[in-house]
Amino acid sequence: MASKTSVAVATAAKREKALQLRLAGASYQQIADAVGYASRGAAHNVIREEIEKIPKDAAKQLLTMELERLDAAQAAIWKDVRRGDPIAVASLIKIIDMRAKLTGIYNPQPEGNTEDVKTALLAFLAGAKAGHSGGNDGPGDAVAEADRVDS
Repeated sequence: MASKTSVAVATAAKREKALQLRLAGASYQQIADAVGYASRGAAHNVIREEIEKIPKDAAKQLLTMELERLDAAQAAIWKDVRRGDPIAVASLIKIIDMRAKLTGIYNPQPEGNTEDVKTALLAFLAGAKAGHSGGNDGPGDAVAEADRVDS
């Protein structure tokens, strides 16, 4: 029979491996399969608990790293999005969704800011429908379009 110490060490190692897999981009199901959790929900719970244990500075670094990954992913597909590739557009929507979740955008915001957000989103959509009309392939096109909508 294993001692309490050896079980605790094994459990900690398993949790650490799960967190490392998540940081590497593995899905919760992949983590559950690789580490031996009963379900993806169990893996999700472990990851959430481990992240809650991370000191705030390390959590900020983790958030920054994840946002940089999302930026890199978005940059990699941006030209395909501008060409209207439906797979790239679907990927962009997932990237935007994840960024919103990570930054807390989905949390209720104070009143008064909604018109600016609405204007920016409408400008972005108008720019996406227009295709290459501006000739640029960068996310800054939406900002330029928002400026045109405001004038």
